[in-house]
Amino acid sequence: MNKIYGLIAASDEETLISLANKGIYKRACKDIEGITPEICEKENSIEVKIGDEVCTINSPLSESRCSCVSRGICRHIMGAILLLKKDLPEGTVAEAPVSALPTAEKKAIKKDKKKEVKKDITETEADRIRDCAKMCLKLLCDVLKYGLVRVPDNVPEDFELAAVRCHKYKMADGERIMRDLGGRLDDCIKRRASFSVDDFAKRFCDCAMLMKKLTEANITAESLGNFKDKYTDHNGELEILPISRRTVKWSGYEGEIYYFLNTDEKAEKRFLSFSDIRPTFYESTAQRRMPQASPWGLGVPIGMMIKTRMTLANAKISGGKLSSSGETEVIKQVKAVINCPEMQNLTITDFRQAVIELAEKNIESELDRLYLLHIERCVSSEFDKYSQMYIIVVEDSFGNRAEINAKYSSEKRDFIRMLERIGKKMMTEPKNNYAMLVAASIENGKLTLFPYDFYDNIEPAANEEYTLQNKYKDMLGGAAYINTLTEFLENVRDKICTLVQCGLCSGLKDGGIVKQAERLGMSGLAEMTDDFIKSAELYRHRRDENSLEILEKMLKLNTYLKTAERKTGVISALKNMTEKK
Repeated sequence: MNKIYGLIAASDEETLISLANKGIYKRACKDIEGITPEICEKENSIEVKIGDEVCTINSPLSESRCSCVSRGICRHIMGAILLLKKDLPEGTVAEAPVSALPTAEKKAIKKDKKKEVKKDITETEADRIRDCAKMCLKLLCDVLKYGLVRVPDNVPEDFELAAVRCHKYKMADGERIMRDLGGRLDDCIKRRASFSVDDFAKRFCDCAMLMKKLTEANITAESLGNFKDKYTDHNGELEILPISRRTVKWSGYEGEIYYFLNTDEKAEKRFLSFSDIRPTFYESTAQRRMPQASPWGLGVPIGMMIKTRMTLANAKISGGKLSSSGETEVIKQVKAVINCPEMQNLTITDFRQAVIELAEKNIESELDRLYLLHIERCVSSEFDKYSQMYIIVVEDSFGNRAEINAKYSSEKRDFIRMLERIGKKMMTEPKNNYAMLVAASIENGKLTLFPYDFYDNIEPAANEEYTLQNKYKDMLGGAAYINTLTEFLENVRDKICTLVQCGLCSGLKDGGIVKQAERLGMSGLAEMTDDFIKSAELYRHRRDENSLEILEKMLKLNTYLKTAERKTGVISALKNMTEKK
């Protein structure tokens, strides 16, 4: 009897999911319903024909191959294994003993695995990771050659397959960013309003930088990222106040994120979150309608607890994210009151405080950009048809302005309508105590806010003007040309966006930007920009393929711009605020 049957018999659901991912496993379970495969046994393999594809099941199962375009464990291979498992030959003996262990022993093994430290990457594994990273770089170079305006319709699928391959080699960060880019490319091809060339270009550069590092550096387990967050035990009880709930949907995932306030005013992270997000990239619409999570022994969906202040015992946290661990339990529940001292003390009445904190923080996650801002006055509320953005301009108690921006998409239609109602209410009823929970960032020299929730009953604890540090006062004193410099950096950034959008086949024009850099005394940036633009312009006239070389020059320029934009952004944002007083 072929020994592969023994391997299949020993493979439980957890083992099969580990070969690829849960999405592929679920998709395969659905695909094989009602299918009778054609099976051909060979000396060292088993061939299974499913539809038009032929799967060769090898030992180990991870080395199985399929006739489709995938180079990893695809849904066809997973389906073939499941079909063979459903009808194993009589007398088949499982080869792997772990799956036959008693439940208690299996749990002990899982518990030990959680404590394991990541093993060093072997040279063979490192070579495979480098090959995978090079393959991803080639996909990026292809996008750069075509440009978004000419990118073939099948490219998003190529990025998804690359993400699957990244998963196979435990490249967690690589899988996330390749799948994210694939989703954005799909948005571009289908002309969805949510697509942004600027955001795509920045993410494109981040992905290329990651893959470039993986082809050159000494690869370690830490450099690949983690598929799951590492949670640590919270010391003592944790009291949390629900403050917002947000429905999210992005490439391959959808669900809800719940936001909480840690009521301990001495805590390092005041904002916490719990995510109930499910992968949908391999699932049908019907399968997406899964019940809400019920963590911490609640017994009811977490959505029903949004108005309840809770105290958790044995809470586990990772970077502000709360775990759904079975060890965590709610030990106390009381009715939540939003206009409470903890929220009042956290409310910022001077927008400049948020600007300075953003400049000095080490931003690691979305939670690091969350602020509760008091809104004194709504200046304007309107939809910009050109940018497809709903924009609300607001002022704090001292006349400092900020923009609340939300880009339109079909999924955000109801959200945009809600913003319209909020803007209208703030304009017509200006005397209320308005506050917003927002994700803040500095973009194009302005404090830009994305709203998560809106409150009209929070009274700020204090209304004192923020005192700027002397270094920022000195910078503002010499910032006569800061807007000119900010605009120039935007123009250089536009060159990268133009190349990503139009491609190397269209070339790239100088437009006087190099001379402008020289006039501003930025000789280093002028040289770097000139080299990048000339290389891109000459691409069409060369016979040899050098798109990777141009990509590397683009990454060098992008790194410079990120540093420069960070330094000028805070001064520009402060200057624009104070000029409006």
